[in-house]
Amino acid sequence: MFIRLIVCVFALICSNVAWSGVVAQSTRLVIHSTSQEFSLSLKNLNSYPVLVQTWIDHGEADTGPDEADPSFVVLPPIFKMNSGDMQNLRILYLPERKPSDRELLYWLNVLEVPPSTQNMDEEAAKLVVTMRTQLKVFVRPPNLTIKPDTALTMLDWQVSQVANACKLSVRNPGPYHVSFAYLEYADGPETQRLDAGMLMPFGDATFDLPACPGVQGALVRFAAIDNSGNPREHSVTIEGYESAAASLQSTAPMHH
Repeated sequence: MFIRLIVCVFALICSNVAWSGVVAQSTRLVIHSTSQEFSLSLKNLNSYPVLVQTWIDHGEADTGPDEADPSFVVLPPIFKMNSGDMQNLRILYLPERKPSDRELLYWLNVLEVPPSTQNMDEEAAKLVVTMRTQLKVFVRPPNLTIKPDTALTMLDWQVSQVANACKLSVRNPGPYHVSFAYLEYADGPETQRLDAGMLMPFGDATFDLPACPGVQGALVRFAAIDNSGNPREHSVTIEGYESAAASLQSTAPMHH
């Protein structure tokens, strides 16, 4: 799932891996600024009840509901979920005067607080943690004429040599965020996984490469997350040091 998880408080043990027990029907929300209300379903997969608090902000990990963005109202803001319960959230969007030439990004926070562990068996108590899940909320102004899939073909990839080092750069001339599931640079038999996250609208990013492309060129492979939360694989051929090329190839979405 392509969501952000923040472990807030550990009840009994500290673990390197933690999974949210309250899950959403989708890993992201895409809304149009002309819409004023949309919904999202949650389900409690924990074996115990939890108290849930929800709000929308700009994604900072150290902020709380007191700093929620006033453009949104999430109903109900606080509620209890027993094990196996489902809860439908109503999210009201109150548009403000914001840039209309690009997609806007917010984060839906779902904070789950477990009960006291006194009445739990030992195995259940070991897994009790306070979790905060953050899901991306994309707001799209009505005047964006380019489709998201088309925007991916507009990405400008280039390799440049600075002193004795080569760098891969990508420029996003489109109005949408590009969320990378992965990004790889392949030159002959050598493949390097690059640390790529999200490319902002009209933004750019640069990555260090182990070597400059050979005479046969190099290949950039990446997967971008679509509206449904599925990674779609693409590849771009890099020819030479100055221009990116050329052929963008897509495959069907990968399901996880």
